[in-house]
Amino acid sequence: RVCACAKSLSAMPTIKVEIAMCNVKKLDTKAYGIEKPDCTVVVGIEGTDLSFTTQTQRGLDPQFEETATFEVKDVTKDRLFGKFFMNKNTKQIGDEQFFNLDKLVAGKSTFKGIIVPGGKVDMFVTALNFGVEEKEEDVEDMGFMNTLGDDDEGGMMMSDSEEED
Repeated sequence: RVCACAKSLSAMPTIKVEIAMCNVKKLDTKAYGIEKPDCTVVVGIEGTDLSFTTQTQRGLDPQFEETATFEVKDVTKDRLFGKFFMNKNTKQIGDEQFFNLDKLVAGKSTFKGIIVPGGKVDMFVTALNFGVEEKEEDVEDMGFMNTLGDDDEGGMMMSDSEEED
């Protein structure tokens, strides 16, 4: 199921949110008064009426594989929110969580997780027409692999200050 919450294909920054699955098998359902477990996820843009609700799925580890797109007015201020519900979308479990959008890499799917007591919801967020450019890995940037560096970097230093009595 795909929701195009973006009103048009305009030049406004747009994100794609893929809600993949959740796993809350460690949730104490009795403590929350849940008799027949089901899961629903709501995502949207904070401070707007743009939101998307997944179809309610039975069980504690459903596969959602649902996608929504949202237009964003200001990527430096607007945030994606995520909430998790049970009992046919009537009981929120855990806190509403927020995700900044200004560090998303243009065109690259980024994992985000909604932490829920007893598990998490897996989502992937992609900046479709904005975001930081993906940095190419350069051999010189891989300092941990650079074995030809300066001789005095990272070696053990022997101290001459210890005197024997």
